Amino acid sequence: MNLNKIIFLFSVILLTSCQKEDDFPELENPIPLKPNLLKGTWTTTRVIQFDKEAIDNGFPTEIQRRELTSLFPFVEFKIQFELDSSGKPGAFTVTPGNAPNFLTLSSGIWALDDYVFATSISLTDPANVNASSFRIKRLESNKISLQIVRNDLSDNTEYSYYEYEFTKD
Repeated sequence: MNLNKIIFLFSVILLTSCQKEDDFPELENPIPLKPNLLKGTWTTTRVIQFDKEAIDNGFPTEIQRRELTSLFPFVEFKIQFELDSSGKPGAFTVTPGNAPNFLTLSSGIWALDDYVFATSISLTDPANVNASSFRIKRLESNKISLQIVRNDLSDNTEYSYYEYEFTKD
């Protein structure tokens, strides 16, 4: 083989092996998530913590993720979503019970990023200027799985994320 063919072959291999890593891919088949599907009271049924560095470095699964549901009374944590008079997202209320309030909010306004194929839900407390944003990971009949990412404040890199599964009461 001449040098040009070798360079061409090497270039093709190099270009095809490069792909953007996406730890949080978009929903494969987005489900239309209308606000009325979220209306009501939701109870936490499962909480899992993921260590991003362990995942990135290929550590064993038991190191990458930790089930937190039984460590705290998360099953007492409830969130109620209400709609306004026009059927759009309105107020929300959090009742943590004895569970840690991972939202740090007790009430406020909720919103979806898109009213046809939502991929995230935002909760804000306008009075205190606090906010939480979740990625919508899965939606099934009366179940939703939401993910919140924790970033290092010094350099804004993701170091862990939590997945919360809720069941509609």
